[in-house]
Amino acid sequence: MKQILSYISALLLLAMTSCTPTVPEQSSPVDTVPAIFPDYVNVTVPCNIAPLTFRVDEVADDCVTRLSAAGVEVVSRGLEVVPSHDEWNLLLEAAKGDSIKVEVYAMRDGKWLRYAPFAFIVSGDKIDPYISYRLIPPSYVAYEKLTINQRNLSTFEEDVVYSNLLAGSDLHGQCINCHSYKNYKTDNMQFHVRQYKGGTVFVHN
Repeated sequence: MKQILSYISALLLLAMTSCTPTVPEQSSPVDTVPAIFPDYVNVTVPCNIAPLTFRVDEVADDCVTRLSAAGVEVVSRGLEVVPSHDEWNLLLEAAKGDSIKVEVYAMRDGKWLRYAPFAFIVSGDKIDPYISYRLIPPSYVAYEKLTINQRNLSTFEEDVVYSNLLAGSDLHGQCINCHSYKNYKTDNMQFHVRQYKGGTVFVHN
């Protein structure tokens, strides 16, 4: 039984290490930075921002991206670069007041290319963690699905503050207008509702 468990453990370790992406040992340099979307090249971000995920917009058969800062390193494989929250927070902490170096390697015609590196500059200042907005499908005819949402800018967590569908229905639709806060605080706010059960909603304390 011990031999079987040792064999299984060895297989699991081999699978884990074989799946860990590594930076190519040999590559040819490219003078330009890679095209990425969204274009985060050399942007400055607050030190509590949620992970900057992006897609490498280059024609490539394979891709490896390394994010590094002060001894912390995260390597991603594929055109989609999506660091986890834990990985990203380690990078932010290491790069606070400095920058995260981004290196992109792309395979084309069986050869690895190494693009010029760029950076995410990490400010020592934090951003206010929450933002609120109206969320609506990209068509004015779908306003019945309108919601006021709040989003945590450091975690991507999103909550619905108010939805058209709470009091409305297919036969009796609502439309939430823009909302506003007093002195940029949430203790006192208001928003207007048109159509079914229309009126102004005041939130106090």
